[in-house]
Amino acid sequence: MNNTALRAGAQSANNTHMVFANEEHEKFYFEKLEQARYQDCYHKALIYILGISEDTRNHFRQIYDIKSGYIKTECLHQGWQTSGSVRVVRLAFNLYTDGTPSVDDYKRKDEQIGVELEKEIKNKSVLREKQQAEETYLAEKAKLDKALAMELMSQSEYEVKLAIAKKKYDNFEEIRKVQQLADMNLITKEEKEAKIKELTE
Repeated sequence: MNNTALRAGAQSANNTHMVFANEEHEKFYFEKLEQARYQDCYHKALIYILGISEDTRNHFRQIYDIKSGYIKTECLHQGWQTSGSVRVVRLAFNLYTDGTPSVDDYKRKDEQIGVELEKEIKNKSVLREKQQAEETYLAEKAKLDKALAMELMSQSEYEVKLAIAKKKYDNFEEIRKVQQLADMNLITKEEKEAKIKELTE
């Protein structure tokens, strides 16, 4: 197909069409978005931007862990990167972490950029994940409150289930560390499951 932009058949919530660079970009976007943990604006922006370049599409797994939701800042220094793909990745990372930089704001030394960007990304990622954990807890509490009000469960059952949900939220940081250890292959799957169970039950 020609290099003219494609328009997806689906429309967004505000009744506007999404524009894709080509068929590969469109296919990549919808496939990866379906696999993502969340279909929020952050993941949509990340996947859309990374789908524009063939280089970033081909190395998507080296840029982003779709299962854990963690971005891999070390990819900025890998051999496959070009000056263009580095700009694409940096823009995608900043949109994912709710930043608003220009791609020309990074004309500093590579090592300094890597350290500063990694710190910023990790901090923003943790804050967003904690907010999502809080929202999950509050949604679970609302369901339990409703069930109790409708007399679908006893007070003791309510308190047990609420305590489990609260424990999971309170142990957010520890659970996140366990998941990171597992992602780095520093603990086995069995060890991860045992630690998560201890922190959530």
